[in-house]
Amino acid sequence: MYSYKNTFVYLHIQKFRPAKTIKNGAISKSHKSREIKKQNKMEKVKMLLCGLVLFSTTTFVGCKKETGCTDSSATNFKSSAEKDDGNCTYKGSATFWNLTSSSLETVVVLMADNTSGNITVDYASNPDCGDAGCFTYTAAPGTYSYSAAEVSPGTSTWSGSVTITSKGCTTVKLY
Repeated sequence: MYSYKNTFVYLHIQKFRPAKTIKNGAISKSHKSREIKKQNKMEKVKMLLCGLVLFSTTTFVGCKKETGCTDSSATNFKSSAEKDDGNCTYKGSATFWNLTSSSLETVVVLMADNTSGNITVDYASNPDCGDAGCFTYTAAPGTYSYSAAEVSPGTSTWSGSVTITSKGCTTVKLY
């Protein structure tokens, strides 16, 4: 504390406050007013900072991206996924067909889920998947049971299972 002609100056170094001027033991009103304004301003700043911290904590903490298959053409597409986990699965197919030498008429193929289709064209060699006159069954990867029967004269029947792979095509020769 320093003294100069009845005026005392207090230095508040610890909180970086400006020196207060006290004359004859009283703090001036203008100084009190400035101090109150500064305190109010500091309170507003503290509230703003607290609000920002609270906002950033609730907005960004725990915001883990949901993972899953992000490809809408996949069988396990997850619309809420933001990051692809690399585990997308896709439908595949099985094409049922007959040899030209079989002299069969129409053959009806019935899958275990009651999906059915007809084989109306015979091929000399293994056809491409989805070729006309074949029955092509499309499903998620897995193993599926089927049965088939010749419509006329109705003497030939077949049954078995076929394994469908993701994006693959399996051909199944009945005769």
